[in-house]
Amino acid sequence: MRIIVTGASGHVGTAVVQRLDAQGHDIIGLCRSQCSHLPSHIKLCHVTLGTPEALGAILATGPFDCIIHTAACLSMVPGDPEVVATNQIGTQQIAQAATGCGAHTLIFFSSISVCSPTGPISEDSPTQPSSEYSASKLYGEGLVQDFSTSGRCGVSFRLSSPVGPGLKYNRIFRIFVRQALENQPIVLDGQGGRRQNYIDVRDAAHAVEHAITNQVSGIYNLAGKTAISNLELARLCIDTLGSSSTIEFSGHEDPAESLSWDITLDKAQRDMHYDPIYTIEDSIRSLAKELCL
Repeated sequence: MRIIVTGASGHVGTAVVQRLDAQGHDIIGLCRSQCSHLPSHIKLCHVTLGTPEALGAILATGPFDCIIHTAACLSMVPGDPEVVATNQIGTQQIAQAATGCGAHTLIFFSSISVCSPTGPISEDSPTQPSSEYSASKLYGEGLVQDFSTSGRCGVSFRLSSPVGPGLKYNRIFRIFVRQALENQPIVLDGQGGRRQNYIDVRDAAHAVEHAITNQVSGIYNLAGKTAISNLELARLCIDTLGSSSTIEFSGHEDPAESLSWDITLDKAQRDMHYDPIYTIEDSIRSLAKELCL
């Protein structure tokens, strides 16, 4: 199968490219910058989504069977124009390209943040975007739904917090792993009660493969098996890496102390046999190995 993967140089995109390449697919990677960490035989197309020339550049790579859209601007800065350019106009361009090149499958990486962290979150939970970023993801879901109305397969994966190999963002998971490696104190706000659901990017890549194989359409939660608290994550990092780090509390309140991203995976398990393989410990070890290089 001939497949385009947008955001091929990114955290999720790299894992998807590696997985589909290993399965023998013909991959074209779309990225804004160089992708020196990808296999040299992967074809690359340098495109900045949201620009006037982007759609023509994507169409010029056609025809293709499937497009996997992982590229996104992750900014949470209110009014950031790149969120609109990349996440809205760019996703429009991807949907247009998929139609124009005759693709039968469009897979879009949305975000679980289109919902609010209350109760077990299913695909039927009310949507309540809390930022321009999450609102842009909900907009993308609508484009994918429109794509799938003509007998084609359109999938929106509501992704939880991606971790594991290739994680570059300096967020809590990477910070805790680095601090444990360096035997530094791991400092928590509040009581460390905030619960998040982490998914290893390799499981996200497996889900893409399952979606293509099973020819599904619709919205699917994509997460790890369970949510864990910040305190539990700190303890796991210390235990998994054999660290002498201690856990300390800053004395500052955590505004998100009571939030819990408990996510149900029943629909993905039923329709495409999705079952996360990688544990939090696996993700910690993989990232730690990279940080030690």
